Amino acid sequence: MEYIFKSKPEFVEPIRVLFLCGTNFNDNDSDKRIAIEKILKDDSSNRVVILEKYFNFSKKGDKKSFLSYYDINLFNLYNIENLAALTATNVIIIHESISTAGELAMFASNTNLQGKIITLVPEKYSVEEEKVSAFLSLEFWSKKQTILKNEVIRFYPQIKKVGISKDRNTYYTYFPNNMFPYELGNQLKSKIITQQTTNMRLFGVGYKRVNADITYTKDTYVNFEYAVFKNYVFSLLSIDEFRCKIRQCNRIVELKNLFKSMFIKMLKNTIVDQNKEVKGKIKIRFNNQPNLNFDNALFFMIYIMHACNLIHIKNEDDNLISVDIRKNTSEIFKSYSVLIQPIVQKEWGD
Repeated sequence: MEYIFKSKPEFVEPIRVLFLCGTNFNDNDSDKRIAIEKILKDDSSNRVVILEKYFNFSKKGDKKSFLSYYDINLFNLYNIENLAALTATNVIIIHESISTAGELAMFASNTNLQGKIITLVPEKYSVEEEKVSAFLSLEFWSKKQTILKNEVIRFYPQIKKVGISKDRNTYYTYFPNNMFPYELGNQLKSKIITQQTTNMRLFGVGYKRVNADITYTKDTYVNFEYAVFKNYVFSLLSIDEFRCKIRQCNRIVELKNLFKSMFIKMLKNTIVDQNKEVKGKIKIRFNNQPNLNFDNALFFMIYIMHACNLIHIKNEDDNLISVDIRKNTSEIFKSYSVLIQPIVQKEWGD
């Protein structure tokens, strides 16, 4: 059976993707991101994404526990974190270092992300330093023109002093009893977008012109809002036969090709259903994201599905993988199913 994508003026996204950033991740209870993840996972709609838990840049070595960015043709953190932030409902940054200041500046400079950002910062008297510099404060939280609408959340960590050199120390911070304080948890939850509603209107289709008079007919250009693209990709998981094909994939390249061929096929079907012509290859572009590559966005979305516990990709021996559909996802897939529609073959004479 073949399908098309449907319009949905006020589609309520069934899950919230919460991208959680910080410094020096350790996958144990003392890590602040693990403590925050625990309190956010109380709500089953929240899917907390900590990239370091699932992915790395390894080509060899320990690939059993991690999926490699190289396998989906992503080679730098800028592109990876930008994709994660665009996909997220909210971006939560624990800002304590130069690296997290860089993340904050990168995300906050993108107008599509400014309303998503939530910043947590240790109280300056706890770490003997103000982490929100005068520059950051004037840049993003100026009283006259606030770029980031969410005010900074201050927390009071416990401190472990670590010597870097004879004359310099740094601080490792953690929450008391490795638990995110209840009051701060409520404060954080109050800033999370509780209901992400997306106008799933169908994309703009056009054909590149050589000059003002001649239409260049080689390729078909399709423009997407990124949120619309994300939800249509997620909606593929609502198709029973597609999930069966996912389980049959033994290599990452097979999984990538399956998602790409299905998405492009449904896109072509949808364009034809709108009584428009598909000329040459379909080329996908994203509104306000001129440097965003379609393949990178699509393949990263597969990894996000893994991190969001919708599918599970396991590394096996000899560069093989196994793919399973996670339990307790049927209601989520049902919510996404409103975005697709089977093509009904008309009988001759209808």
